[in-house]
Amino acid sequence: MLQLGAGGLVVAAGVGGAADPAAMAQGGGRIKEYWIQVDSFHWNVVPNGKDNMMGMTFTPEQTSYHALGYRAYTPGWKKPLPGNDDIGPNTGVPGPIIRGQVGDTIKIHFRNNDTKWKFPYSMHPHGVEYGNDSDGAWLADDPDRPGTAIPPGGEYTYTWRCVPSSVGTWVYHDHSKPMPNLSLPPDGGHGEHGAHSSSEHRATMQAAAEKMPVMELAVMMGLYGFVVVTDAKTKPVDREFFLFLSEFWTTLMPVKTNMMGFNGYAFVDNTPTLTARVGQRVRWHIGTLGLLPHVFHVHGHRWHDGKRYVDSEAIEASETLVLEWVEDNPGKWLYHCHYADHMAMGMAGRYVVS
Repeated sequence: MLQLGAGGLVVAAGVGGAADPAAMAQGGGRIKEYWIQVDSFHWNVVPNGKDNMMGMTFTPEQTSYHALGYRAYTPGWKKPLPGNDDIGPNTGVPGPIIRGQVGDTIKIHFRNNDTKWKFPYSMHPHGVEYGNDSDGAWLADDPDRPGTAIPPGGEYTYTWRCVPSSVGTWVYHDHSKPMPNLSLPPDGGHGEHGAHSSSEHRATMQAAAEKMPVMELAVMMGLYGFVVVTDAKTKPVDREFFLFLSEFWTTLMPVKTNMMGFNGYAFVDNTPTLTARVGQRVRWHIGTLGLLPHVFHVHGHRWHDGKRYVDSEAIEASETLVLEWVEDNPGKWLYHCHYADHMAMGMAGRYVVS
């Protein structure tokens, strides 16, 4: 039996014997198929032109660039899917939420439609099980390995399996060939905040100055998203929030302002405004793939991290956090990174509880 779901075509294996046995997922699970395309498009990181925390203003020229993003499409990449609670907004940054249950097999039908930068890309997942031909990780000593560098106009199908150890929230991202440094010419366009001088990425800045190729630059340009795998023990919730910590660097990217934010946007009222009601069970999924560590904090709330109650948690590149509580504190709250410079660069948003 075939069922068209929000994120792609779901093949319900083993229902009435209708499904093709050769296509059945291991363990009697489903085959979930997604049609994912890399698109390139204009993206304004600060669309309202305001930093409503510190009172600064920006022009579109200071905060816009030509981004890359994964988007979910109808079968055959005929048209983009509308955003919804299952796959998220589907605007490209971040990519669509890919969901599975233990026992499912996820098939990603991938196409590269980058018409601006015209580089090869891939998809590499964390958390799920896959064979070498579905890894998506390019290496110079094996440049022709399938699925690692899909050229513009090219297509490929990845197969991922949801096993018991896959339960949780994970990231997926581009892992293809290094791209050339795309920073703009040195014309004074480093923006309001200037170049970031943290020791953690001085080596990266030096590489940028020398115009060396940059590994996973396409990730910073927007090629990232979440994989969520559940099982019978996963509790339902009333509200789910997905926040990917974003970084924008003038030393690497075609931007004129160093910024940080969530889901491809920077500064309060540009980043997502999240809403819930008292009595609802809420679950937050937080991920990052940038150059720097962060500390995620929500005002007015606490959650249990498995050992104790906290209101802030550290997160490193490629890690995820899952926070959950029953809402009991109405008000207009902030969420943000608690590194002061990261917050000042835009990594903050609103959480409104009614």
